[in-house]
Amino acid sequence: DEDLLRGGSPELSRTDAFLDGLGGDGDPVSPELRELARQALIRSSDFRKFAIATRLLVPQIDRICISMLDNKNLDVRFAESGSKVNSRYYAQGTKQSATGFSLADYARKGEPVVNNDLSKARGIDMTLMKREFKSSFHVPFVWDGKPGIISFWSKDLLAFPELATDVLRMISQEIAGQVTSTQKPADAEPTTNPPAKERTGSDQAQK
Repeated sequence: DEDLLRGGSPELSRTDAFLDGLGGDGDPVSPELRELARQALIRSSDFRKFAIATRLLVPQIDRICISMLDNKNLDVRFAESGSKVNSRYYAQGTKQSATGFSLADYARKGEPVVNNDLSKARGIDMTLMKREFKSSFHVPFVWDGKPGIISFWSKDLLAFPELATDVLRMISQEIAGQVTSTQKPADAEPTTNPPAKERTGSDQAQK
């Protein structure tokens, strides 16, 4: 139910509702969600169960996907979105050249990346995704010796404060732990992309 995923009262943003519900000193990630994360890469149906459970815990998320770099191509292996998301952008099974794609750069970089405002992000993929989403968080890992990236997308600005990225890194570690360790620890401090005018790598690929 989409209303459940939004959570909280009408006056409370989804991110605020998430932060409001985190009280206590216990593990915010349940054993059941950790197990779903460990099984997420088995089948599409397993990934969907994992994604729905993750979105229930972190209701500001509108899409979760896993992309892999494969022979200079970017392959969207898994993707799950809420019912109000336009699924034509990089649907599961999409595979194309990684040239000029920020997700490929993030995967190679090997450390978490936060885009608090996607309007400032560059790259062919981000140019499309910013039409649908306003912020994102990305955690790299390695699968079968190839760089991959776990991406969380939100229609809300500033949807990934530190507490949210902490929880999502815990979840991502369960996925990464089933294949191999990340290039850099998934619990490394995430970097926040600078304004668009300061970035050059993907810019050059688009010119």
